[in-house]
Amino acid sequence: MLIVVRAPRYKLFFLFVLSAVMVAASAWLAFGSPWVMLLLKGLGLFATCFFGVCGGWVLSRLFSHRISIILDRNGLVDNSSALPGGRIPWDQISRVGITKVSDQRFLGIDVEDRTLLAPSSSAFRRWIDDYNVAITGYPVNIPSTTIDRTLEELQALIVRYWQEPKARKELEPLDR
Repeated sequence: MLIVVRAPRYKLFFLFVLSAVMVAASAWLAFGSPWVMLLLKGLGLFATCFFGVCGGWVLSRLFSHRISIILDRNGLVDNSSALPGGRIPWDQISRVGITKVSDQRFLGIDVEDRTLLAPSSSAFRRWIDDYNVAITGYPVNIPSTTIDRTLEELQALIVRYWQEPKARKELEPLDR
């Protein structure tokens, strides 16, 4: 048995609509109003690009069948965000906790050796990981909006298989 966590379509649709509204408002700020100062026009242009990229990522997730998280015998695979944590072996996890930034909740995962995280190879990704640690306390953050169960349920599953090696035998290896 593999435990598969997917992104619920209704949450992704809601996020896409929000990003589209933000793109429209930002575009109006950048191009639609002649009385807006140059600084606000620049901010509107930046926000249009930012929310457009976010909306594009959400749209791609909405139409793909990509799995957010997989729990298997060897660890977990995080693919839940735009900058996912990738494969995390059970023996590398050092702590798991729920954290909150503004009104968004995340399941944070810390690892013994952050350099072993697959995506940590680029300087930009290491900078993002350091930024995540500074804000949330964890290098890997799973947003509540991209999983089909509560953060508490997912945390309980991860903690169970992380702390009880015998329980992992229930799970199949991902790559058979």
